[in-house]
Amino acid sequence: MRVYFNRTVLVISLLVYLSVFVPPSSIWWTGFVSLAIPFVIVFNFFLLVYYITISKRVLLYPLVSLLIAFPFIKATVAINPNASPNNHDFTILSYNTRFFKDIKTQNYGKFSAEMMHWVLNDSADIKCFQEFYSHPSFPNLDMLNRLKANGYQSHYLDLTPEMRTLHGLAIYSKFPIVNKGNLYFNDHTFNGAMYVDVLIAKDTIRVYNIHLRSMGLNSNEIMSPEIKDKYKDIAQSLQAGFAARARQINQLSEHIDKCPHPAIVCGDLNDMPYSYTYFKLRRKMRNTFEASGIGLGFTFNGKIPFLRIDNQFFDEFFEADFFNVEYDAEHSDHFPIKGYYSIR
Repeated sequence: MRVYFNRTVLVISLLVYLSVFVPPSSIWWTGFVSLAIPFVIVFNFFLLVYYITISKRVLLYPLVSLLIAFPFIKATVAINPNASPNNHDFTILSYNTRFFKDIKTQNYGKFSAEMMHWVLNDSADIKCFQEFYSHPSFPNLDMLNRLKANGYQSHYLDLTPEMRTLHGLAIYSKFPIVNKGNLYFNDHTFNGAMYVDVLIAKDTIRVYNIHLRSMGLNSNEIMSPEIKDKYKDIAQSLQAGFAARARQINQLSEHIDKCPHPAIVCGDLNDMPYSYTYFKLRRKMRNTFEASGIGLGFTFNGKIPFLRIDNQFFDEFFEADFFNVEYDAEHSDHFPIKGYYSIR
């Protein structure tokens, strides 16, 4: 009976793990199944501990499950004792600034002078922003020219001529930008991707800045007692988000395949490390947090604090020396992330 139970658990575990390889745009429920991965890992861990003390004859089953789950464990906890920010060729900051609206005081309508000050004084060589904002008519809000004055003469952004304001993605660089472009997702959303080809010494590299479809969830509602009345709406929002991000990451993947230069991908994935989105990129590139981070690396600054949805990925042309989540910048609903890289 015990053997039958463990075989069943092992088979279920394998099916849950395999869900990250199936796009939710094709089979919608795989997005929900992948959310169970951390719980399956924890269950198998306690099962292993239990069998070590009770019945060593069947501990092979949870042990095999945990060994197969190693990529998910590695995506959850980073252990890189030799990682160091001291030796690197360049750094990249990725930050969802939420249009510089201040959530530190829960005043969503007020611009955050502290957040702007932090962005201006950060020393990263390349800065990728999601939900960026700039308005030339007000000196304090003219982040385009304020960043240029701080040494970021090369930049790429989408300026709306009629409103003379910028909403969306932006990349600033201390290095020369020799080429640039956009990748618009076919989902009728404001999400998208942009890229720049940057010249560092004699090497040209490509940096992608991406912002995938939002989860469509309000953290205040999820943490409220009335959540039981909104299960259906939450499920529908999650389902739509899973499918949209699967389509978007597939478009991005095809674009990266045609890229003529070594590439780094930065941005807000709006998806967990146990998703088709994350593992689609992970099969193509290495994740900077996994390669050079320390700890859990949560990046969401909200009422659901255990989410890591902001990421950087790099290809084999680079070496990731260090990865850090900048927890001192607590004004947006995302923490900035910074990767330190060397060119091989």
